[in-house]
Amino acid sequence: MCNAILPCIVCSIVTFVITTKILATHYFKMVDGYVEDMTGMTKEFIDAGMGDEEPEGKDQSNKKRRMSLWDIRNE
Repeated sequence: MCNAILPCIVCSIVTFVITTKILATHYFKMVDGYVEDMTGMTKEFIDAGMGDEEPEGKDQSNKKRRMSLWDIRNE
């Protein structure tokens, strides 16, 4: 009886590991796509609210402060 249980346990563990890796890869791709979409939408939102035009009489020093993180990181 013990000889039949050990191969069953080993097969179950191997099946579990393979299934887990497949599911993890699938869900990682889904989450990665979601993060890329959210990053793009956030960048568009920030850029839409931060035009280069300053109202007349305003100091241009605020422009650097209003840059998006994307612009600062890619300088």
